[in-house]
Amino acid sequence: GSKKLLFLWGPPPPHAPPHTRTLGSRVVRMEAFMDSSTAIVAAGAGMNVFLVVVKCAAGLASHSPAMVADAMHSLLDLIADAVTLWAVRASQQEKSREYPYGKGKFEAVCAVGIGLVLVAGACGLALEMWDDMEVHFRAAWAALAGTPVPEVAVVSEPASQTSPRQHAYALGAACVSLICKELLFRATFQVGKQKGSMALMSNAWHHRSDAMSSVVAVVGIIGSLCGFDLLDPIAGCVVCAMLLTTGIEIGMGGIRPLVDFVEEDQIAAVERCLKTLTLPTGVHACSDVRARHLGGGLHVDVCIRCDGTLPTADAVRASNSIRRHLIAHCEQQIAEVVVQVEEWSPVDTVLISGKDSRVYSNGSPTHRCAPGSTSKVKGSSA
Repeated sequence: GSKKLLFLWGPPPPHAPPHTRTLGSRVVRMEAFMDSSTAIVAAGAGMNVFLVVVKCAAGLASHSPAMVADAMHSLLDLIADAVTLWAVRASQQEKSREYPYGKGKFEAVCAVGIGLVLVAGACGLALEMWDDMEVHFRAAWAALAGTPVPEVAVVSEPASQTSPRQHAYALGAACVSLICKELLFRATFQVGKQKGSMALMSNAWHHRSDAMSSVVAVVGIIGSLCGFDLLDPIAGCVVCAMLLTTGIEIGMGGIRPLVDFVEEDQIAAVERCLKTLTLPTGVHACSDVRARHLGGGLHVDVCIRCDGTLPTADAVRASNSIRRHLIAHCEQQIAEVVVQVEEWSPVDTVLISGKDSRVYSNGSPTHRCAPGSTSKVKGSSA
């Protein structure tokens, strides 16, 4: 009933949940219909539809083919929103026989795709800006040499032939696009960071790239009004560099989880959490800490060294205790923990990828365990 209303503007009602999302001073409450991840993508899609109408109307009113083309670009942004929504919804699905670890890495695939789109957009914009600069340079060279202006340099309508009202239409549409896209960037990035969603954060940077493109349009219109048409391609080149850098960073950020790359500080956070753990009776040490990305969290593998006489039931209880401790107290978001149980031998040496592994044993001296040692008790807990 009334509790499922969609509050886009104004304060939330007294019964609104404490996790209601905010966008600046405006409150966006869509969790009544869907989770915040889906809601922010739906809001972005709705905003893109709104911008298509605004830009198309402004382009037709100002007789600006560039503004109409920008409206078509906003229409294509709906594809990016659809891909992001697909990745977010897929990553939230339960594990299945075909996907025993879930579909968390679909978000990384989405991030790689958006990174490629940004890089391609930067290259396309760079070519367009180069063509504009070439036109201006040829016209300037012809003026200095006293020769007729080449036909290729006469490609755009002079500012003097464009009415102030037409400039106002185009400038207003560009400013509306800039504000909307920047607000979408901030809201989407906030939700993506809170959810640990790579797809949402990548889509947020896509919104920021559109905002920067609107900056170029604003600068170009102002430069045209001031008689300095070269300002547009110069600002465009700066934006190209920013888009290219952002696209590469997003793409590499998506590739790293796909190849199971983990930052050192993430492993260190898991190890610090293990140091605070009081090991159950019969468990001497935790070692062989490994991790990889699984959606918005980490999939952690850890080995515990137990007495060879420890009953299997006690070893399983110990592994479950360690699993719960990591999920509840680790600084990093943990999606899953697998604990391997092996026999404790104080003269062994533990090696991981050719490097000595740290062993945590309730504050007692570090022990080492020989590779290839056999276990009397072996199991896992997820």
